[in-house]
Amino acid sequence: MRKRLSLLMGLPDNVSPSEMRKQYQKIMTALLSAESEVKEGATNRYAVAREKISEQYERVRAHSSHAAETHTTSTNGVLLGEILVEAEIISREQLDDALMAQCRTQPPLPLGRILVSRKLITWEQLAYFLKLQDLIQLSATAPQRMTRQFTELGLVTRAELEMAEVDCETTGCSLGHILIRRGWVKASVIAALTSSPDKEEATKAASTATIGNEQKLAAAV
Repeated sequence: MRKRLSLLMGLPDNVSPSEMRKQYQKIMTALLSAESEVKEGATNRYAVAREKISEQYERVRAHSSHAAETHTTSTNGVLLGEILVEAEIISREQLDDALMAQCRTQPPLPLGRILVSRKLITWEQLAYFLKLQDLIQLSATAPQRMTRQFTELGLVTRAELEMAEVDCETTGCSLGHILIRRGWVKASVIAALTSSPDKEEATKAASTATIGNEQKLAAAV
């Protein structure tokens, strides 16, 4: 649960509760400010993002002292299980039973295979959530993780993302800079979502670009 929230907030997985709280407050402030500037009648993507982060943050707070948190370890099987439980694909009890069955096999079978054999998930679901697992385990500054973060929050559509990725390839600018120049996401929101105690350079990269890249982007847009 904490890992998904970290993904949405652009944080590494090992941040302290106080750092997560500071980042949450920073993001909420930026989103509320941007939300107030959206013209009446327009789709308010900032409000959507704020609600998603707020809901996830409150869920983490509500469950922070729950015994379920003790299941979170660095092993791939448990991480996959936590993601599936959080997505309400399987229950906590079903995960516990599958993990116990995994411990009884020698060598231990992959958790995903056990869940599929029990018909708790399909092979298609397993492939999807393994991909999500890989993204969560990436560095918080990885471009793939930022892409997932922005699309899950509803800040950019799939079509906008595809256009932005083309711009990134042709101009050499960062994804954050493209989104700002296209007018799809405000610079203050990107700065809040991509900055954390260990990511000051990522913030600069998201909100600025070299003069040469700006000229290329102006020609491409």
